[in-house]
Amino acid sequence: MASHVNLLRDASEENLPATLKNMQQALPILDIVKTIILAIDRKGRIIYLNPTGHQLLGHEIGALIGRDWFDVAISPNRRQQTREALARIVRDNTELNHYVEHDVVCADGRMRLIAWHNTVVREADGEVCGVFCSGADITDQRDARIALRMADLSINSAREAIFWLTEEGRIHFINAAAAVLLGRPRGQLVDMRLSELEEGLDEAGWQARWERLQQSGSWTLEGLWRNARGVGVPVESNAAHIRFEGVDYALVVARDIRQRRDAEEKLHTVAQTFHQAMMDAEDHVALTRKAFASAIEGVVVVGADGYIESVNPAFTEITGYSAEEALDSSPALLHHDHHGQGFFNAMWEEIERTGSWVGEVWNRRRDGESFPQRLALTAIRGSDGEINHYVAVIHDMTELRRSEQELHMQTFYDALTGLPNRSLFKDRLAHSLRQASRMNEQMAILFVNLDLFKKINDSLGHACGDELLRLIAGRFKSRLRDGDTACRLGGDEFAVLIENLEQAQDAVMVTQKLFDAVEQPFQIRGHEAHITLSVGISLYPADGEDAEALLRTADMAMTRAKQAGRNNFQFYTAAMDTQALERLRIENQLRHALVNEEFVLHYQPKVELSSGRVVSMEALVRWQKPDGAMVPPGVFIPVAEETALIGPMGDWILRAACLQTRQWVESGYDHLRVAVNISARQFQQRDFVQQVQAVLEDTGLNPRHLELEITESLMMVDVEQAIESLSQLKALGLCMSVDDFGTGYSSLSYLKRFPIHALKIDQSFVREITTDADDAAIVSAIVSMAHNLNLEVVAEGVETAEHLEFLKKLQCEEIQGYYFSKPLDAKAFTELLKSGRSL
Repeated sequence: MASHVNLLRDASEENLPATLKNMQQALPILDIVKTIILAIDRKGRIIYLNPTGHQLLGHEIGALIGRDWFDVAISPNRRQQTREALARIVRDNTELNHYVEHDVVCADGRMRLIAWHNTVVREADGEVCGVFCSGADITDQRDARIALRMADLSINSAREAIFWLTEEGRIHFINAAAAVLLGRPRGQLVDMRLSELEEGLDEAGWQARWERLQQSGSWTLEGLWRNARGVGVPVESNAAHIRFEGVDYALVVARDIRQRRDAEEKLHTVAQTFHQAMMDAEDHVALTRKAFASAIEGVVVVGADGYIESVNPAFTEITGYSAEEALDSSPALLHHDHHGQGFFNAMWEEIERTGSWVGEVWNRRRDGESFPQRLALTAIRGSDGEINHYVAVIHDMTELRRSEQELHMQTFYDALTGLPNRSLFKDRLAHSLRQASRMNEQMAILFVNLDLFKKINDSLGHACGDELLRLIAGRFKSRLRDGDTACRLGGDEFAVLIENLEQAQDAVMVTQKLFDAVEQPFQIRGHEAHITLSVGISLYPADGEDAEALLRTADMAMTRAKQAGRNNFQFYTAAMDTQALERLRIENQLRHALVNEEFVLHYQPKVELSSGRVVSMEALVRWQKPDGAMVPPGVFIPVAEETALIGPMGDWILRAACLQTRQWVESGYDHLRVAVNISARQFQQRDFVQQVQAVLEDTGLNPRHLELEITESLMMVDVEQAIESLSQLKALGLCMSVDDFGTGYSSLSYLKRFPIHALKIDQSFVREITTDADDAAIVSAIVSMAHNLNLEVVAEGVETAEHLEFLKKLQCEEIQGYYFSKPLDAKAFTELLKSGRSL
């Protein structure tokens, strides 16, 4: 590698020949290898390209040395991008993608796809001096992958059930129609033996079929296949021998023939009736009319000359042609171009040989609509043995096909959005994983959650929520590529499957399309709705090798995106697993703690600056385990909020704080007021005001001794509802304050509408007010604004005498912080009150 560094460092216009000479001396083996070997300097100039590379690009050996690689071989639409990538590596001294696939342009204009393995070469001081690349032409493999994907798409869009069976009779691959036929998810069917599905088929029977397939190349059989409910479904299966990647398979196309059998029985009965009528001259007219009148299938009698002699009313109803229009016409008036001439030649050959033909055909109605039908065609011979008539009995299959399509949609698609559902998504994902494993490709899963969707459901109603989901699904489909699969997992969760990733950045580009899709507001029944997304990204094979693992890791990454403030995306990292296990452990312990009442309250005093005395206190929850260990709030409060345990915990805190405060009031401290933080889950409950009122009545605390602290962001979720709830609480005699002010919306237009009495300045601003001019200005502005709105101000995080003096000059009403006291348990706080301590 040291010689490589020297070569690249010396690669300049004036000493390029010497560099080439050194290259030939140092790396002679590169001239004969069949892999493309390329070296470029930090400016992108070619200082070495072996003969294989020259020949691939269609240039004489040595002709490209010294030329700009990007101008010579990179297509114009990627030239600037790749040039900038090299410039960033040189400028920022960073690494590059060690493996990348991209096209190169040959001298004759052809494009070849090359898989590059790249290495940044550095000098002794670490400075980038160039890049060495080895490349392999994978154009043919790419074309094979495309062909395979096109085959996959064709197979999965087919209406017939398609199976690939191994020599052991196990299912290697099935399409979506096969899963519908058997009423099971594809993932459940893969690797099952056919003998587990078909009644009467054992291992010996399968081996006999396999040997027959090897000898004749095909088979056609009928049998009963069991669906998910154990019901036998009559199935016709046609098999052909195929060989793929050196492995033999039976390619089986299967059809549900229940309707066909029913139709054939009816057709056979009708055909026999007409046959008897034709053979019995005496009753010919009466029998024909009776059969015509009773048949629900369409019946056509065609003479030996090929022209229609009679049709029944059902024929008119099915085809739209009246009897007058059909008579003396050729049956070709119904023909559809769906079938080639070879199809009809084979049909007539069978009629000549056996006297009848039964099968499914596509015809055309009078209005031009095509429709599928089951056709039974019988040749009628006279006493001389010659064919004198043909009787065609047709059964309209339109409703059957429609019901099959509806069943398919109900089984595999979300009824609300029309996107694939979770079952079909996992099925496609499992299939894509097998393909990615064979082709050594990367894939990505995007787990998408709508932020604060519940707010829209609650405020506008579920009908509007459903409409929003439909609109979002439509925008997703319009932004994604044809090869990407989007699905609705359920509720407000979606997922996107991205196949054949070249690099992780491609997943980011698709994610950005989703963000762009919801950037503009949605118009829903006269309302304007805004929505943002939280997206988690997992990569195959790095983050999981099966569908469940990839969905789980993507879900974890989405949760991290939520925690990071929503409206962003996060890639999965292994650390998330550790954090998830720790979170689960805390959640389980937290549930036990609620049952066992392991929580205690500590109280941090609020001091009135004008008098220096303690006038109120904030109730702060602590978790004290049975062994006496204390769990910090920062550990368990976020878990409680995520798991809805914050609801019952908040109820307990409110009740316990009111009981303790009543004891202090009754002990002579009638001026005290306890402040309790209210969680979003509590505040958003419709009966929250009634719950607070009930707690006050149960504990006997006068409402004037209770203060509720609510954050700005909580109140802004539903402004009108927040104003109504706060007004009702104020009417009860409570005080309300805005906690952590300055870290949220800080909207004056809304602030003046809320019935509050105080603002609490967040300690993040107070901590640096004596050393940071910006924080000092912010705190001064908040105090001035609050006083102009006739609101009091409480400063959190006061820890020094300098903090205190600064706030006194601003005429701040109250302070809270370690300068006066840390949070105290009830006993210690009682001692503080008794001591009469003040500022």
